[in-house]
Amino acid sequence: MPGSLPPPESSAPNSPKKRRAASWSYYSDGDSDSNNNGDGDSDSNGNGDGDDNSNSDDSSRKRPLTQDIPPDLPIHSGQIPVFDHGLSSEDVTRMLWENEYSFQFNTVRGLARYDGTQLAAKSPCENRFVHGKFPSPFHDGSEWMAWGVFDGYRGWETADALEKYLITFIHRSLESIAQRSKPPFTKRSKNSLSDPTFRNVIKQAFLQLDRAITPTSMVFKGEEPLQDKLKQLAPCSSGSCALVSIYVPKTKRIHIACTSDSRAVFASRDRGIKIWTSNDQTCEKNSEVKKIQKNHPGEVDIIQDGLLFGRKITRSFGDAQLKWPTSLQNEVAINLLGNPPIVPSYNFLTPPYLRASPAVTNLVTTSGGPSFLIMATASFWRMVSTQDAIDIMRTWCDHYTTRTGDDGEPQKRLRVGQREEGKRTITTRDENAAVHLVRNALGGDNHAMVASQLASLPSFSAYVRDDITVQVIFFNLKLEAHFQKRYCNIHHSQDTRR
Repeated sequence: MPGSLPPPESSAPNSPKKRRAASWSYYSDGDSDSNNNGDGDSDSNGNGDGDDNSNSDDSSRKRPLTQDIPPDLPIHSGQIPVFDHGLSSEDVTRMLWENEYSFQFNTVRGLARYDGTQLAAKSPCENRFVHGKFPSPFHDGSEWMAWGVFDGYRGWETADALEKYLITFIHRSLESIAQRSKPPFTKRSKNSLSDPTFRNVIKQAFLQLDRAITPTSMVFKGEEPLQDKLKQLAPCSSGSCALVSIYVPKTKRIHIACTSDSRAVFASRDRGIKIWTSNDQTCEKNSEVKKIQKNHPGEVDIIQDGLLFGRKITRSFGDAQLKWPTSLQNEVAINLLGNPPIVPSYNFLTPPYLRASPAVTNLVTTSGGPSFLIMATASFWRMVSTQDAIDIMRTWCDHYTTRTGDDGEPQKRLRVGQREEGKRTITTRDENAAVHLVRNALGGDNHAMVASQLASLPSFSAYVRDDITVQVIFFNLKLEAHFQKRYCNIHHSQDTRR
C-alpha cells in the first residue's frame, strides 16, 4: 500500500541479514537506486531484504513523501547573540502579582482585610493554600473565618489533600463538640468553646486527617484497579507542613495551629508593639529534640547533623516513609510494584518518627490598636527574620493607612537585612500586603536582586529559591476607601490562580 510504513525485515533462516542504514531522507517512487543494498530494496542479484520477485510492488517499502519543504534555519554571523536581556520591572511585577488575592470586610467583626499571594519555583508548585468563611459549628447563623498555608515537599500530593480536607476535618470536629447537650462553653460566650477544648479539637482533627492520608491498613488488598491503589498512596508518599488559623468574630479570638516549620507572626499596636510568633518544629529546637528522644529511648543516632533521618523538620503530614514500619513498606511495595521498596539505609526501630500533632495557640485581637497576622511558608522565613517582616509590614501600614502626599511615597524608608549582592531597601509600590512582603524579601527596591531570583524558570528556579506562599490578615485597622471590597467562601489554591 503506497505511503504505509515499511514491513519488518525478513527473518527467513537462509536470508543473510543486512544492517539497515540510518537515513533521514524521504523519497518518492522511482527515486531508489537499483544498486541500493540498504533500505530494503533488492539489489541486482536479488539478495535484498525484500521479495526476490523483481515484479512485486515496492511502493509499500518506501517512506511517505514529505508535504512541505524544510524551513531555512537562521545562520548568525559575527558574535554569539544575547538571548535574554533579563526581566524588566514590569515583568517582575507581573510575576509577583500573578497569584495574588485580596478581600476587605465591613460585616465581620474585628476583621478589616486579608491579602495573599503565591510565587512558584517548582512545576507544579508544591505549596497550597485556603482562605474564606465557613458556617459556625453552633449553627447560629454566624460565620467563622479560616486561612491556611501548606508547604509541600517531595511532591505536591500531601499539600493538595490538606488544601481539600483539613478545614473540613476541623469544622466537623468542632461541630461534634458544639452539638453536645452540654458543650464546654467559655464564660465569655455561650456560642464559643473554651481555649483548651479548642486546642484539643484542632489537634484531633489534624491527627485524624493524617491517619486518613497515611493509613496502616493494607490498601493493596482491595478490589480496586492497580492504578487506583497507587493513586491512594500518593498523598502519603510526599509530605507537607500545615499552618492554619481559625477566627471567631463573636469573641475576636484567633486560633493558630502549626505543624512543622511554616511560621505565623502576630503583631499589635497597643501601648507599644506586642509581638507573638509560632515556634518552628525542627531539629534545631531543643524542646523538639527532647520530645523525640523521649518517644524513642535508646535510639541515639536518629538525629545526626541536625537532621532526623535526613529531614530538618520534626512534624509533618504524610511522609509515610518515617511513619510506616519497614515491614509494611516492604509489603506494600511488593504487592503493588512487584519490587522491594527503595528505602533509606536507616534502622527504623520504633516508628512513627514524624507526627502531625500541631502546636495550637489562642490569641485575642481586641486590643485598642490595629494588629496583623502574617502566615508564610518556611521559604519566606529563610529570606527574612521575624523582625524584618514586622518592619516591612510597618512601612506598608504607614503608607496605605496614613498617606502623606499625592506622590504616594512614604516619609521615610528603612533598611532591613543585608546580602552579599547589596542592601535591599523597603519599597511600598504594592497595595497587596502579601506581595509587598514577598517583593521586599526578595530584594525590595534592588531590582537586580529581585529579577535575578525570578529569572530562572521552573524547575531550575528551585535551585535558586523555593515555592513561597504568604497570607496577611488585618484586624482593627482603618484602610483607605479605594481598596476593592470582596467577600468569599472557602477558596483554594486553584480558585485564585489566574
